[in-house]
Amino acid sequence: MCFSKNVSEHIAVLRANLHSKVDDFCDKMESLPNEDAKVQPALEELEDQINEDVLEAVGATIEDNVSESAPLLSELRLRTQRPADPEVISDAPEVQEPESIWDRVERTFDVLMQKWKDALAWLRKKVATCLQSLGNAIETIWRVFKGFCLSLGQLFKSCITV
Repeated sequence: MCFSKNVSEHIAVLRANLHSKVDDFCDKMESLPNEDAKVQPALEELEDQINEDVLEAVGATIEDNVSESAPLLSELRLRTQRPADPEVISDAPEVQEPESIWDRVERTFDVLMQKWKDALAWLRKKVATCLQSLGNAIETIWRVFKGFCLSLGQLFKSCITV
């Protein structure tokens, strides 16, 4: 599978979008008073924006290189969505002392990175399966073509001897 030259363009756009989103989030955190009630929605909004940007970049790359990309993209989108239940989001153990905003941001990014790591592992597995199937199909076509050529050669040989 050969990737197009658009991959670097997709990554450049993703990088710019991510930098912009993180800068906006940091500016928002500096302007907010230290209230936990306002931090969590801002973190969720940032996570959703990052997920969308990464999905757009991955989706554009897949669409450039894979003909049947729609089912793959919808499955990847499902794997990266935040659960509706807020209790499911936090995998970290309960903290007894008050947690700083930046500790919470770091924990959220860790959860987000793990989610994307799992999604990309799934995507790699799917791509490997597709490549294996493609290899098997090419081998089958080669065997059929080789058999055809051998049969054709025998036919010409018998026509020449007659």
